[in-house]
Amino acid sequence: MANEELIICGATFGKGEIKKDITTRLIKDIKDNKINKRYSYKSLGDPVPGVQKEVKVIFKSGGKIFTKSFLERSTPDKEILVIIP
Repeated sequence: MANEELIICGATFGKGEIKKDITTRLIKDIKDNKINKRYSYKSLGDPVPGVQKEVKVIFKSGGKIFTKSFLERSTPDKEILVIIP
């Protein structure tokens, strides 16, 4: 996937059926066809307080579609490290 155009098709943050669309946010964070950034419930908004959430990203690179999920960590800020591709 190196040097291939990264296209974010969709991205959500939440748990189960309660999710927030963060597609636009991730699109803005693409640098050199990659995302390598730390997020937290503070920066994304907390759709489900008090439970571990995940970021789920559907993206296209090299003509193929991929799905990746990233779990919220057990740190004070509940950070989520998103690395794509």
